[in-house]
Amino acid sequence: MANVEKDVKAYKLEANALFQEASSFVNQEKDELALKKFRAARDTYTRAIIMLESIAPSPDKHGSSSSSGNNGTGAPFLPTRQLLGREAGTLLSNRAASTLMVIQIEESRERAKEMDGKYTPDMLWKYRQKIQECIDDCMRARKADATYMKPILRQAKCHERLADFTAACACYTTVVSSSKASEKEKEEARVELEHAKRLRIISDVNYLTEARRALRKTPINGGESFAQNELMVKSAITDATDIENRATHMPLDIRQIVACVKTNALMICGQYKEALDTLESFDFFASSSPTKQKGSRNKSSPPRVVEPEDDMAVRENIIEMTLLRIVVHYGLGDVDDLERFAKQTNGFTGPQFGAPENNQPEDGSEHRTFTMLDTFNAIRPDSGAIFAVLKDQYDARMCGNSAFSSGEYHEAEMHYTKCIAASNSSLSKQFVSAILCNRAAARMGAQKYIDAMLDCGRAIILDPTRAKAYSRRAAIFSHLRLFDKALEDLIMYEKTAGVNGDPRQIDDAKSRTKELKAVEIKLEQQYGESAPIHARAILGLSDDSSSTSLSDSDVTKAFKKLSLRAHADKVFHPNELPSHFVAGNEDVLKLLTEDANRVFNHLNVAKDALKTSADRRSHDASEYQWDSTVSVQRRRASSSSNSAGSRYAGRRGAYGGGRPSSHAYHEYDAYYEGDYGSSYDRYNRNGGSFSSSSSRGGHGASGSGRNRRSHRR
Repeated sequence: MANVEKDVKAYKLEANALFQEASSFVNQEKDELALKKFRAARDTYTRAIIMLESIAPSPDKHGSSSSSGNNGTGAPFLPTRQLLGREAGTLLSNRAASTLMVIQIEESRERAKEMDGKYTPDMLWKYRQKIQECIDDCMRARKADATYMKPILRQAKCHERLADFTAACACYTTVVSSSKASEKEKEEARVELEHAKRLRIISDVNYLTEARRALRKTPINGGESFAQNELMVKSAITDATDIENRATHMPLDIRQIVACVKTNALMICGQYKEALDTLESFDFFASSSPTKQKGSRNKSSPPRVVEPEDDMAVRENIIEMTLLRIVVHYGLGDVDDLERFAKQTNGFTGPQFGAPENNQPEDGSEHRTFTMLDTFNAIRPDSGAIFAVLKDQYDARMCGNSAFSSGEYHEAEMHYTKCIAASNSSLSKQFVSAILCNRAAARMGAQKYIDAMLDCGRAIILDPTRAKAYSRRAAIFSHLRLFDKALEDLIMYEKTAGVNGDPRQIDDAKSRTKELKAVEIKLEQQYGESAPIHARAILGLSDDSSSTSLSDSDVTKAFKKLSLRAHADKVFHPNELPSHFVAGNEDVLKLLTEDANRVFNHLNVAKDALKTSADRRSHDASEYQWDSTVSVQRRRASSSSNSAGSRYAGRRGAYGGGRPSSHAYHEYDAYYEGDYGSSYDRYNRNGGSFSSSSSRGGHGASGSGRNRRSHRR
């Protein structure tokens, strides 16, 4: 026995050293090494416990302890031997601590590696069982030494993880009332007891159900109803967050209700990104099928048995989260996910719920069926209004996309305008921002550059993280030869793409910035002056207007027409931007006014450049000289770099012969397929020289050469 006790102490020292080493690895964020050491510490504690059990008395069949290891028939008893003393309590408590650390690291690694960050019901069940094993160790440690407080506190933490706050309160109360606990342990227990009492109340199913019912009655309208319900909404978010932080392994039904409460509250506040993170933190939709197909479940994982009453509650939770998921993507302006949901739900009309496959109930009784929208209306009274607007906007957007793909840019603009005008609350702010980008693309195709520029500015003001808006406005500025503005937008394009985590957009922004600096910006710095602006494009005049008698009155009419659209007092027309985005928001009003004034200044500069016939001739000569210089510079750049040469050769092959197709208006080719790409094409088709006759921007003498020049996205 003396040798056994000596070995137990050796194992304990070894395990303690491993635990300390593993803790240092955790601080250094070396999870793999920490996991290995924590497992080794747990196994070493287990070996020490087994050795103690070998010399401990075992309970007989009548409940009394005996040194015999059988029940009189030679068969060993299944109950664990009773361990006594502080040594045994320390070993059991330390093994529980090691197991908890192993759970924490294994769980995070499994979520990151296999489940794409989502927590599944099977993972929840598995780790709940492991936490229960830690509770068993703590209870054995308490029996081994009733004066040892550390396992009681550790047991309380385990109960909190499982959302059993009643048991946690009992553990903390035991420590507070114990005469053997130190003042430090009592103080810690008092503080934790207050938290546990509060969590016991707010994690009750009835309390959560009432909170969810109240939140369902509060409209989701982009934060407009938040002011009248601020206290309730903030309390719901705080309560749900506290439950999630403490009860990390709460039962599935509690987890679903907590997620619904938090998501509803966040969406009422207008915090759609946080609401989406809550919905995606757990694979809630996997729970809609309590059992899997035969052979798909691991043998060590028992099937989840769901009672009929619980099954109805789970189904209600899943339906509500489906509703919230659609609305949160609508609030985020995520048009791709909305399109996917629309395809799955037959254009947001949805399948029928509650109907058997043959549309007849098995027992012959009357069976009532509900459409998806009927079910959503039963959950949230404002669902009908939200989905009515969403469906109208979705239909208008799809019509606009179809017209855009066919090259019918004016028709596409009309449908996108209808989609924007259908908005009736701030809930659709980011969705409207996305549609403004689409309308800007259609207006670029229709060569309405001022209107497109205004749309990009509106999209950015409504959603500063809308990277496509910066990209498209940079393409417009490049086409209009406002290269300093284009460079600013490309820099913002790269920044917002980085915030959004889109590597494709980041690479595109870097490539376009590099080319702009290598040619246009370099030439402006070299000659010490800015490039001549594309005055005719700014005023909406055709490129072949130089071959006709463009009069002073034509320029004045074009300026007046566009000045009405770009004037600060005219940019708030409901068709351009719904008034509820501006009403009562002085910051948005100020930003829109400043953006309109900047666009209006560009119109003034273009008007002055074409004011008289002498001004027009001088401006045409300047444009011709600039385009010729840019073409030569691009030719040199392409010949000096094999990669650059192949890139431009590819574009010449694609667009060298005639007008591009409608597919040339896609987002990431906007800059390269603009004015200077076409100038370079004509330069090469003419054998390295432009026609000697003066024309708009130096694009050849013939009308056909000028007609080929168009803004290409």
